[in-house]
Amino acid sequence: MKVRIEYLSGINQLVGGIGEEEITTQDEISLAELVGVLASKYGSAFRRAVYESADKTFEPKCLITVNGLPPNKLNRSGGALRDGDRIVLMPIVSGG
Repeated sequence: MKVRIEYLSGINQLVGGIGEEEITTQDEISLAELVGVLASKYGSAFRRAVYESADKTFEPKCLITVNGLPPNKLNRSGGALRDGDRIVLMPIVSGG
């Protein structure tokens, strides 16, 4: 299974400015599992910017979309990703 991940703004800086990448897995993977794989790959600064999971629950600290939709609008059991999905990670921006 292949999924494409796009990194925007400050999150892109944390991954070395690559902009996007394709990840291939042999088995089905959930969004939470994918973010865990990326956190292992890119380290603690990425983990702090994207999610912090002290109790093993996945609570994003950034905006994440899958094929342009928030994950809770996908109607997929367990947050499973599918071959060809496009995931975008972007920091939450606020201000006035």
